[in-house]
Amino acid sequence: MPARTAPALPVALLDLPDRSALPALTPERYALAHAAFEDRSTQRSVIADWLTARLRRRPCRTAVLSVGCGDGRLDAEVAARVSAGRTAPLRLDGLDPHQPSAVQFLSRVGAVPGVDAGACIGTADAFAALRSYDVILAVHSLYYAVDLPSVLIRLRAALRPAGELVMLLAPLGDLNMVAGALAPDTGGHRQWWSHDLADALAEVGMTAERTTLRGVLRLDDCLDQANETGRAILDFTAQAVLPEALRVPVLDHLISVRMPGQGLALDHPVDAWVVSA
Repeated sequence: MPARTAPALPVALLDLPDRSALPALTPERYALAHAAFEDRSTQRSVIADWLTARLRRRPCRTAVLSVGCGDGRLDAEVAARVSAGRTAPLRLDGLDPHQPSAVQFLSRVGAVPGVDAGACIGTADAFAALRSYDVILAVHSLYYAVDLPSVLIRLRAALRPAGELVMLLAPLGDLNMVAGALAPDTGGHRQWWSHDLADALAEVGMTAERTTLRGVLRLDDCLDQANETGRAILDFTAQAVLPEALRVPVLDHLISVRMPGQGLALDHPVDAWVVSA
């Protein structure tokens, strides 16, 4: 699947010698900026609706693993909807490399009635399943996998018969061209996008169903250079700590691809890929 065509970035964004010229976000700043970024998008709500509808089709006794679970906001919301009215508990485990986020996941999801929660620290690349699952979710978490084909094989191997591997990854469109140009390499490679996942699926011979979900992202906070939250959100958009000289060019690009209307609102799509066991 080819990457979606997007407008050319301002020259200032392409003039860096390489992506390693910019510092990566620390785990703490990443978690803070990610939460603020998500709060300004309708995408999480769209994803929650889609995941809820999908999980409600499963039998009462369902075991789910969330890979790269973060602080558990999305998982807790979906779990509350899915478990309501069920006679058997929903099992929901989280896996995340950032310990404070995994602790928050366990606290949030564990507080949902009718849910048995578990959490562990780790990455998808080093994942070793302690149990099998009916559904494995990887929502916005495979961007940083070291070996994407190997991760796909590991995750599908942990599925029960008739299970599903559900992966959500952003396309390299207008919004994400910023991170595509500026995000420092991690694990020896650039950040992966939806078209990279398509290539990895083909490499390992997996067939997947793809659905594009669309949200709206409002970045008005970023227009105020003195707004610290807005600065953090802009860093998250670039997946890097932006120097002052790049903040205005990045904003100029985002303004150039905004949706018609008032303020800085952008199309915020994500591709959902589903592999059956």
